[in-house]
Amino acid sequence: MRRKIPYDILVRHEGETCPQLPELPGKDLKYYPKEEGMPQCPSHLVFSRACDISVARDRIERLKAVKGLLWIRLYLGREAKEQDRWKYNTASLRWERE
Repeated sequence: MRRKIPYDILVRHEGETCPQLPELPGKDLKYYPKEEGMPQCPSHLVFSRACDISVARDRIERLKAVKGLLWIRLYLGREAKEQDRWKYNTASLRWERE
């Protein structure tokens, strides 16, 4: 059995209003509270869970459908995984790897 690794997903959105996240069983996509004194918008931790990488990447695919997100990044510990850094291209209206 493979060991589950803790992954975090951070997003950045446009504007001051947080977009609605997809409803999933277990409510594992949500806006986590930030430390006191930290600005609440526009960057947020929305996923933090020990799981298989395929679960974390599935959540990224679901987040790509959320209007208003500008970037999505998957972190393992404090390091962003290079192949899992996404930026929304407003000219082509497509998600691209950074």
